[in-house]
Amino acid sequence: MGALSKPVVQFGLAVSVAVGCWLLKRLLDKDVVKSTPSRSVAQAPSKTPEPETGDVIHIYFGSQTGTAENFAQDLEQESKSHGLTTKVIDLEDFVPEEFMTHKCIVLLVATYGEGEPTDNAQEFFRWMEDESLDENTLKGSSFTVMGLGNRQYINFNSCGKSADKHMERLGSTRIYERGEGDDDQNIEEDFEQWKGNGLWPALQAVFGNFVTADEFSGRQVTELDDVADVVAKLQVEAKLHDQAEDAPVDPLVQVGGTDILGKWLFHASEAPVVRCDELRQQPFLEKGDTTKHIDVDIQNLPALEWKTADNLEVLPSNPVAEVEWFAQRLGVQDQLDSYVSFVRAPGVSQAVR
Repeated sequence: MGALSKPVVQFGLAVSVAVGCWLLKRLLDKDVVKSTPSRSVAQAPSKTPEPETGDVIHIYFGSQTGTAENFAQDLEQESKSHGLTTKVIDLEDFVPEEFMTHKCIVLLVATYGEGEPTDNAQEFFRWMEDESLDENTLKGSSFTVMGLGNRQYINFNSCGKSADKHMERLGSTRIYERGEGDDDQNIEEDFEQWKGNGLWPALQAVFGNFVTADEFSGRQVTELDDVADVVAKLQVEAKLHDQAEDAPVDPLVQVGGTDILGKWLFHASEAPVVRCDELRQQPFLEKGDTTKHIDVDIQNLPALEWKTADNLEVLPSNPVAEVEWFAQRLGVQDQLDSYVSFVRAPGVSQAVR
């Protein structure tokens, strides 16, 4: 979760990364698709965007390892049963001029390190906490905040509290009390309780769109898209090749992972473990009751910076048997040694990711 794992060191320790899906397996092992530098937060455009029309709830997430992102996606899925339209946005893609046009905003923000924003939310917090912003900057909008953290740390949920405070300071109207998720206990239960205490009625009230579960159940469509329909909607397509040099490169396809966890996989650095000692006198491995002292050698990784009290992420490998099982299940067991690249689908002219 974004608050607990807190990888302050800007890398993940990839002991030997393999994934249970043939696609990522070849991307990681063969490195056909080169990672592109992370996009900086979009700068202010030259002209102010027109105010948005339509009743859309914008759900922004600040996440380090994916929990806030997952919660945002959960809200997006559940919103349909409440007759609401939502859009999930990574705070890395935060644009002030667009943010100021939103009518209803939900913020899911994790606290990282010793009270700092997550990597993808730093620019947002710098903007929001700018004291030079007018008190009417967000006037006319509504908001609510769910903060994620861990009570083992002194600055528990500081980013959630800061977001709640400054959204109100900038003129937005709080429509629902701030939620606090504690990863030291049961953060999923905290999230469910926050939703269940009245989130959906509060969001519906913004647009005057009250729909009960019984009413919605009568509207549901039970038919599912078939494979062809799903593929037709994709903006990219995969190309398989026996040799890396034969794989085409599309400059308008952003690679390197688009979700929080995917970015870790693509930007991880491998470092050898030179020491691993058990610190408990009676560890219980079956229950996960074990504490390790681990030394990692980063001498050959000069680009990495390490400071006292920093943390790292461990990206473990999946058992070969599981990788092969998934490949068999997906019908691609004979393609595990293929090189994969992505290009835009026919008819797509804009940049995609």
